[in-house]
Amino acid sequence: MKKILLGIFVLVCLFSACDSTNKQSDNKATNQNDHSGHDDHDHDHDNEDHSGHDHSIQGKDGHSGQSHDEEELGDNEVAFSDEQAKRVNLTLEKVTPKPFYQIIKTSGQLIAPVGEESTIVASTSGIIKFTGGGLTPGSAINNAQRLAIVSARNIADGDPVVKSRLQYETAKKEFERAELLVKDTLISMADYNEAKLNYESAQVAYSALANQSAGNGVNITSNTQGYIKNILVNDGEYVSVGQPIVTVTKNRRIQLKADVSEQNAGIISQITSANFKTANGKESYSVDGLNGKLVSYGKLLDGSSFYIPVIFEFDNTGHFLTGSFVTVYLKTSTIEQAITVPLTAIIEEQGLFFVYVKDREHIYKKKEIKKGADDGKRALILSGLEVGEELVATNAYHLKLSSMSSAIPHGHSH
Repeated sequence: MKKILLGIFVLVCLFSACDSTNKQSDNKATNQNDHSGHDDHDHDHDNEDHSGHDHSIQGKDGHSGQSHDEEELGDNEVAFSDEQAKRVNLTLEKVTPKPFYQIIKTSGQLIAPVGEESTIVASTSGIIKFTGGGLTPGSAINNAQRLAIVSARNIADGDPVVKSRLQYETAKKEFERAELLVKDTLISMADYNEAKLNYESAQVAYSALANQSAGNGVNITSNTQGYIKNILVNDGEYVSVGQPIVTVTKNRRIQLKADVSEQNAGIISQITSANFKTANGKESYSVDGLNGKLVSYGKLLDGSSFYIPVIFEFDNTGHFLTGSFVTVYLKTSTIEQAITVPLTAIIEEQGLFFVYVKDREHIYKKKEIKKGADDGKRALILSGLEVGEELVATNAYHLKLSSMSSAIPHGHSH
């Protein structure tokens, strides 16, 4: 019996020892797992600190263009440093009242003034041959420069120079004979006068051709200094006496013909000057700035177009071509105290107009304006600006681009 009880006791002790060992193993494993998970968690946070929340790195990357220490921008404000402004040639202009002309906007054309163009014609009939080889529209020519030769040697009518010389020599002999006969009253004075007239006419005709004779034809020379505008015949073509050959322009002065509609006829006498833009529309020109003046304005409607012509004349600086069409801004009465801005200062967005003004150091604010008429250079501002404000006058679109780029959101990721 004692042996049985002793055996049971031993078994109980063995089971107790095994259970204790298992619990210790479980606790150790649990502690190891907990510690491993904690290490992993700490490591993840280290990575997160480096990739998602290290603001010193974000500042270097230019995160949103700002740091937490920078000044907060209000609505419609944009930051732009002096260095940026210098790089894009940003200029400022103080808003100041100044005179502004009422404007009539219309179309017009550049034309040559009377006397600025001349036409060279053929002085004889024959086949024309241009000389020099480089005679093209736009070529510069000098006064009395030979442009072409007209020859009729191989034509049935014969060489006009030779014919004119023979006619002159014949008329001269007839006149000399008439002089002898009239002394002895062998011919009447009427016959003598007729012989004299024939001789003088033949002499003039021959002298004109002889002075232009080139041996193989008649020279066609320029009668003025200028530029070739048009060549009206082809090389080797037959030309007749008096036929236009070349048009020459002096290109020193040019006229602007503006077409004013009938509805503005009442104020046409108030027109004093004009600005205009050529077809490319990139630059506006002032008649006053080109040593120009108002020449005349029509008193009647043009029957073909129902417009009243207004003519200005100014120096041709070489930028303008006769015949080209332009947009014209006619200046009439003056608004003495007008607020105006350069057209380069205005930004258009969805049919609304804005400008940028300097609000404080390095900070610019976008303001909506109500725009009136413009003269091709400046626009009348009806509302939205105050006298004394500093306006961005040129390259304002750089501020718009900067505000658009700073408005793009930057998200955080873990």
